[in-house]
Parts: sequence; structure tokens; C-alpha cells
Amino acid sequence: MRAMRIRWRGGLAAVAALALAGCTSRADLAERAYGRGDYAEAMGLARPLGEKGDPRMQNLVGLMSAKGEGVPADPTQGAVWYRRAAEQGHLSAAINLGVLYADGRGVTKDGAEALRWLRVAADKGEEVAQKLIGDLYLDGDCVPRDDAEAARWYKKAVDHEYSPFDKGYAPAQHRLGLLYERGWGVPRSGAEAAKWMRKAAEQGNAGAQVDLGLLYQGKSGVKRDYAEAARWFGKAALAGDASAQNFLGVIYERGNGVAKDETAALAWYLKAADQDHRLAQYNAGVLYDEGRGIRQDLGQAVAWLRKSAEGGETRAQNRLGMSYFKGRGVPRDLTLAYVWCWRAGKKGLTVGLENAAVIKKAMTAKQSAEARKMIELVDKKRP
Repeated sequence: MRAMRIRWRGGLAAVAALALAGCTSRADLAERAYGRGDYAEAMGLARPLGEKGDPRMQNLVGLMSAKGEGVPADPTQGAVWYRRAAEQGHLSAAINLGVLYADGRGVTKDGAEALRWLRVAADKGEEVAQKLIGDLYLDGDCVPRDDAEAARWYKKAVDHEYSPFDKGYAPAQHRLGLLYERGWGVPRSGAEAAKWMRKAAEQGNAGAQVDLGLLYQGKSGVKRDYAEAARWFGKAALAGDASAQNFLGVIYERGNGVAKDETAALAWYLKAADQDHRLAQYNAGVLYDEGRGIRQDLGQAVAWLRKSAEGGETRAQNRLGMSYFKGRGVPRDLTLAYVWCWRAGKKGLTVGLENAAVIKKAMTAKQSAEARKMIELVDKKRP
């Protein structure tokens, strides 16, 4: 499963709601201009109002300053404007200021300050702030990691009888499901994990759809159901999620829950590969190399294996090395063959070291010297 990292999205809280139809105040006009992407007009309308003390406009000016919309990006000025609004009780501004402190943008990174400002909104029932506090505790970057505290805040974020999110706050539902799946801060439970991931997945949360698909492949005690896995991977894949596209490719390649179809598998691999998904690039390279169910194309195989290998995928590095060793899709080159297999082995792929040893026996002294030089360059670039 993919690593869980905080992805701060302070801008989402910046403009709580755009003006209602029929309202014509200058503040409403500023928000309308921002909503249609006319940042210069939005700034021209919002800044004078912010300077007069309007917290909603102070928050909007802070957003545009921090993101560089209509003005050069200046997170420091963004923090100044957010603080002015937050000190007047503007909850979105408090969230945005907390995010800057957590991220160390425009202010000195400070977990205590991040928590303080996020709590201003969280204690008023703002689900976004509650979920972000959970993220802080789970990530353990600017505050000590505390899985139980993370779980407590995620539960707060999903436990709202009256919420602007009709079916609950999906990002928090997804994170809570992941905690149950891993047993972090809560008893491990595949059933609870599936329950919360499904709530988020049904709202279109692509990450939850992918992780729910993985559960249905038999993870964490959930009954294996490849058809359900394919269904959820398919939803996320159609929304453009690269991981889902790769997983769906695997489903089609193996015929798990769907009719086996290597052509469809390759199509999904390539969609993900075009988004720089390293494993999908490797999978596409292997299909092209072996020509299983599709037309073999060694040139395409090497091209995709190279992209994946350069991105650090060890199996691609080893396979690319063997392509150079055999002259398969590329001119035979023992030096490059050895270097690629060695790189895979150095990262822990045992077969890479084994292949490098075989290749070395066939190399001349000159080729070995060239390989050492290339490896030294790799070591300097990749400490």
C-alpha cells in the first residue's frame, strides 16, 4: 500500500463559500472573480476590503498571496493576511495559517503553532481542521507521532450529525479506514477498514477506492472478491488515478475478476506509465518484451524499462541490464548490462547481484574499468 504522507491542501479551506446568487457586495464580487480565475480583479476588489478589516477578504488576499494568484507568490504575506483574519475568528483562515506553520512556508515551521491554529477551527467542529490534526499526529513530522491521537481526531472528523458534507468527510473516512486496516491507534479490523473506506469510496475518493480494491484482494482478513476489487480499481482508474490504472492492468493481465485481456492490461499500464508510475512502466515493458497476448515490440519494451529503471524500480533495472547482456532490443553492451544489474542488486534485488556476477565474467578489463567509472558517477548523484 502506498505510504501515508500529509498532503497539505490549505487552499481548499480558503474560500468557505462563494457568493449566493443575487448578492452584489464587493466582497461577493471578489469571490466570484476568484472562482472564475480572474485573480487580478479578485485581488483589486479584496485587498481594499481586507485593509479595512473584512476577515473574509483578508483570508482571500492571504490565499492569493500564498499561492501566487494575481501577485507573485509570497507565503510570508499570505501568513500575515491569514493571521489578521484568524484573529477575528475566521475559521478557514485559522486552518490556512495552521497549514503554513505545519509546512514551514512563510513562517518558521512550528508544530505547536500549527496545532494551535488548527484547534481554533477544529474545536468549532470544522472537519477539515480535525482531519488535518489527525494527519499531523500520524505523520509525526512537526509534532511527535501519536497514532491514538490521530485516530481520535479522525473519528471527530467523521462523527458529525450535521455536516456540510452530506455523507461525511471522505478524506477523514479514508484515513480512519487505513488506521483500522493497519491497526494504528485502533484495534486492527478488516471489517472496520472496509466500512470506512467504502464510505469514502462511494463519495468518489480515488485513494479510498484503490485501498478498498486492495482489501478485496484478500488483505486484512477481508473476504477475497476480485470482481469487487476490479470494480473499485475501475472507478479510480477512470478518474485518472495512476495506481488504480496499474492495479487494473494487473487484474486484466491475470484475469482476476474479469476476463483475461492483455490488450486491456497494456492500455491501463500505459495510462499509468504516462503519469510516471514506475511499476506500470515496468509492467508495460515486460508485456512488450514477452509479447503475451499483444504484438511483441522489443524497442517499446526497452523504452519503458529504461523509464522505470531510471526512476528506481529495481526489477526494471535488472531486466534492462539483461536486455543489454543479451542484445535484446538494444545493441549488446556488457558495461551497461553490468551497471544496471549492479544497481538493482545494490538496492536489495538478489537476482541483480547474481546477474552482475555472471556478466562480469564475460567482461574485458577495459569494460570493467568503464563500469566502475559509471558506478562512481551513480554513487555521486545518488548518495
